[in-house]
Amino acid sequence: MMWQTFSGLSFLSLASVFASTAKGLRYDQGPAQMNSAHIPFIVPGKFIVEFQDGTGGGGNTVDHFFGNLRDMGIRPVGGLNFTGSSIFEGCSFQVDKTTNPGDILALDVVKNIWPVKSIAVPTPKIVSKGESTKAPIWTSHAGTGVLDMHRRGYMGEGVVIAIVDTGIDYTNPALGGSVGPGKKIISGWDFVGDAWQPDKEPAPNDDIMDCKGHGTHVAGIVAGEPEDGRFISVAPKAKLRGYKVFGCEGITDTSTLIAAFLKAYEDGVDIINASIGGPEGWTEGAWQVVADRLVKQGVFIAMSAGNEGEVGSWYAASGATGTDVLSVASINNEQLYVVGAEARSGNEKKSITYIDTGVGVDGWQLDKDLQVYATSLNISEAADACVPLPESTPDLKGKLVVVRRGTCTFAVKEKNVAAKGGQYLMFYTDDRPVSKPTVEKATIKYIGMLDAPTGVYLVNSFAAKKKTSVFFPKGGIVIPNNTTGGYASDFTQWGPSWEAFMKPEIGAPGGNILSTYLMKEGGYAILSGTSMATPYISGIAALFIGKTGRSRNLDVGAALELKKRIISSGRTLDWNDGKRTDPDKYAPIAQIGGGYVNATKVLTYDTSVSPAKLELNDTMFFKPEHFIDVRNSGHSVVKYTVTHLPIDTFYTFEPGYTTPKIFPPNLVEGVASVQFSSAVFMIGPGMEFSFKVSFTPPQGLNEVLLPVYGGKIVITGDNGERLEIPYLGIGGSIKAQKVWDQGWGIPQIQSKEEPIADQPHNFTLQGDDRPIFTFINDWGSREIRVDVVTADWIERDWRYPPVVGENQFVGSIVTADDVAYPSYFETRHNRLQPDLESTRFNWTGAVSDGSNQTQIKPGKYRFNMRALKVFGDPGLAGDWQSVTSPVFTVLDVSNQPAP
Repeated sequence: MMWQTFSGLSFLSLASVFASTAKGLRYDQGPAQMNSAHIPFIVPGKFIVEFQDGTGGGGNTVDHFFGNLRDMGIRPVGGLNFTGSSIFEGCSFQVDKTTNPGDILALDVVKNIWPVKSIAVPTPKIVSKGESTKAPIWTSHAGTGVLDMHRRGYMGEGVVIAIVDTGIDYTNPALGGSVGPGKKIISGWDFVGDAWQPDKEPAPNDDIMDCKGHGTHVAGIVAGEPEDGRFISVAPKAKLRGYKVFGCEGITDTSTLIAAFLKAYEDGVDIINASIGGPEGWTEGAWQVVADRLVKQGVFIAMSAGNEGEVGSWYAASGATGTDVLSVASINNEQLYVVGAEARSGNEKKSITYIDTGVGVDGWQLDKDLQVYATSLNISEAADACVPLPESTPDLKGKLVVVRRGTCTFAVKEKNVAAKGGQYLMFYTDDRPVSKPTVEKATIKYIGMLDAPTGVYLVNSFAAKKKTSVFFPKGGIVIPNNTTGGYASDFTQWGPSWEAFMKPEIGAPGGNILSTYLMKEGGYAILSGTSMATPYISGIAALFIGKTGRSRNLDVGAALELKKRIISSGRTLDWNDGKRTDPDKYAPIAQIGGGYVNATKVLTYDTSVSPAKLELNDTMFFKPEHFIDVRNSGHSVVKYTVTHLPIDTFYTFEPGYTTPKIFPPNLVEGVASVQFSSAVFMIGPGMEFSFKVSFTPPQGLNEVLLPVYGGKIVITGDNGERLEIPYLGIGGSIKAQKVWDQGWGIPQIQSKEEPIADQPHNFTLQGDDRPIFTFINDWGSREIRVDVVTADWIERDWRYPPVVGENQFVGSIVTADDVAYPSYFETRHNRLQPDLESTRFNWTGAVSDGSNQTQIKPGKYRFNMRALKVFGDPGLAGDWQSVTSPVFTVLDVSNQPAP
């Protein structure tokens, strides 16, 4: 494969280098898409093409391709060259944003074309970080069987895992201290350079030093080996290769990710871990296609499901939506590491927690006892310490001064306590949540906040003249997570995909996970995110490959079989909404797929199944019958029993709404019914048995609200083995869902910030006298168009693809912003974040025919805005949601005096 940069026809060979976009090329994201770390955005005018089979590969193919583009009047600027790959022959390149990808696809040399999308580094929740992030007993393996596998000697030895991420801080002793043969990290490659930003040229190099911390944390989860044993990784004897795809600004794109995946494959890795992505929900993206091909070549790939669970269902992540990759949800750790202390009153001891603002997130680290002093014995006194403390106040040096929150600022209270020698100040809150008390230029170094009950307890104990103190240990403490431990994290992102595929497919510990971190920030951290759950699955995969020896070099089918073993190992979980657990309900399949992973089943079971998940689709494309193959690889005859475990259904929408309900969903009564051709059967050693499963969707549900239902087909053997095959279906029509809520006036066209009513309108297209568009997508669409048509255009004039000058088609609009239309593989907007709730752009007055743009002539026109429905045929007008504007007039200002 050729790793080189190209620009036009001038090639510069750089051995082992994926290099740059053109100098000054921007990865623009558009006005409604800025400052986001969550959604993959189309880079206007940047594409990835795959060449036809048999084109020869190498520079000659790209040379020929670029020549064809120039013949069409398109001026390409080179990007990444993937020619020579046995997996994907193609390249990325930049053209004018008005270029029609359909014209490029029509070239004989081109097999496929995709838009390049930018992706921001995931932002997991930082719970704690620093050298003192150490607990006396810490594990995230309580419910997974990983420790049992370690005791049996399975540690991932001989397995190589690619960490495609922000890089790795290889100086961390728990990750080997350096990079090279024989080390924990055996090699690495940086595709972009630390200084890379959207408007700068990448600077590839061989230094994978992490400047974000994310990749370092991921690496430690899968294979870290702390000398002091503060945590145990999943596959501590596995080796790593690092592939850095983010600069310190935290942006990458799908072409860079493809480059990293292909290089990892050529470097011989067994597993690729990519804790990267953002909401998208389509299987056909270029990154997804490449990943799926690698899985078919025997490389196991795990990707994170995403951390936008609060947005609700139908928000599946980009890379993880690939058909054959494994999409991973997060389960909360069954232990919590908290900044804690111990309150001592008389003979009573009580564990307490607090928020620290004095020295960071690691706690006060005093390792000593502080006597409590309350500035007021009245627990209702909001003005506590708002005036100078009384003359009778003792010297507060060395005491823990407890002050109620309220009335005046934290700074005023801090000043008054400091005036009496206070060194340790602990506020306690009122009826508001605990928060960090901000004190600018504080005199007191140690400042924190307690919850109201703890503060009241300390004040009342002090008032009762009990000897009351608080002991502050170094580091944090471990407490059981009795509220959410062992249940799905409320942040874990929900599926299904837009085409009703089950995503995510399995869950693993991802909430409150201790692992390695940047050495300059203490070397360790506790983070929460599906980014943490994904390397857990990669670690289990390493244990399996290390145990069985079924690497890609020996068995290209092993990766797909391993995926099946992992999904079917999942344990069904009770429903938890982040606040409480309902033992009478189960977590929906669309949230956690197969459930909580079990390494013991993955590595040791003789029983295996295929397929490991069943996708029933929606009412229009319902698949009622499925066949399941059960294999017994053991040495004895096993009797198997098949049962149905229905799991709770939820409605996508609330009545009257067209965007999916935010978390938590409304769980409703109604489950599918299931029949088996054989419910009990015997399988001899080394033999298989196949049976049919017939489904009837839930009855009596409101299909307008689009119910999502699911359950498990449970296979139990008399050898003690139990596997669960999840299924998922949709009660209603996905295709019937509209992208835009026209009842709310979306899409909206404005003139000088005033909506255009249903009557003709005039534009000069000068200054701010031009149309402004606002889109809010409530549903996904493969293609969204904004076209200019003649005033007499009607819906039956629609043809696909439209041709300028035919059927009243004038051209696609050219925006004044960094968005381009047509736009492809769109997901829905996130109404919970102001910068993600809509797409807003201006029209320049130019239209494009796909290759060239021209300024529109004075005259009467309409705008036709179209969104292709899921499963829609673009050639059928009825498969689009179509919105046509009133007639507008572009005025002739050529003879008007200049302003």
